[in-house]
Amino acid sequence: MGELRRDPIVDRLVIIAEERGRRPKEFVRPRSRERVEKCPFCPGNEWMTPPAHLVYLKGKEGVVKVEEGERAEDWLVRCFDNLYPALKPEEHGHHEVIVESPVHDEHIQRARLGQVRLVIEAYIDRVRELYRKDYVKYVLLFRNYGLEAGASLSHAHSQLIATPLIPRAVREEVEAFEDGCPFCRLIEDERRGGRVFYESEGFVALCPYASRAPFEFWILPKRHSPSITDMSGEEVDGFAKTLRETLGAMAELLGDPPYNYWIHIAPKGLDFHWHVEVLPKTSIWAGFELGSGIYINAMPPESASRLMREATRRAHRTS
Repeated sequence: MGELRRDPIVDRLVIIAEERGRRPKEFVRPRSRERVEKCPFCPGNEWMTPPAHLVYLKGKEGVVKVEEGERAEDWLVRCFDNLYPALKPEEHGHHEVIVESPVHDEHIQRARLGQVRLVIEAYIDRVRELYRKDYVKYVLLFRNYGLEAGASLSHAHSQLIATPLIPRAVREEVEAFEDGCPFCRLIEDERRGGRVFYESEGFVALCPYASRAPFEFWILPKRHSPSITDMSGEEVDGFAKTLRETLGAMAELLGDPPYNYWIHIAPKGLDFHWHVEVLPKTSIWAGFELGSGIYINAMPPESASRLMREATRRAHRTS
């Protein structure tokens, strides 16, 4: 019999259908491969994208940050407007691309640690800048990896969309703060439930109790903190390491699957506990899920956590 679980933070139901459970490799599906004759995100093709809002350059004494109107060469990270934006400034929003590396295939799960750190710094810089605009109420950072996850280009990149409202998914999480921080409680509950599979000095990664899909996992800072913009330098280092090692473990375990992740941060002026939600494309949501809003998950998060814990240890030993 399936087990009906309710997410402890938002009003979301999941059916854990353990009898449908399979081995990790059975979740691996053939990947679609994108063919690009000329990648607009690769060095030398800067003219194919809008001018950058932010560029990290190689300097003689380290990384140099340059803002506004740049199509500079010898860059490390570039941020610019999406050519096909979901929202535009005149619509009180922004849609930007963050190209994470000049190396086409340097995705976070296999990137150099220093490069991952630069990506996170770019996230922080753009959130700070966009939150200065009165009409921006929320900034959602997200990453689509693989065609099946919505990535139209295979060059390593993230995106952000700044909106003139607080999205419903975030608003529901904020409403759960009436009785204290639900995410601080979540960390302790998931430790007791055995679903924490990675823990460092500053961060935990866990497969949540009401996981929507096999091998869904979240990353949370141990310190109650509303936004990535509040991280110290040491915390940025710790987050970069946690993100790379957990995504790398998932890639090793599931054959480098397509995935989406998004970062929930605090809306302006509100209490929150920022976190990352990672959703690999390990299942297809069909009529029941779409029609009912109830997800069917064929891999209990307790089992997924055990397998991710083993994969993280293997990835750590070989890194």
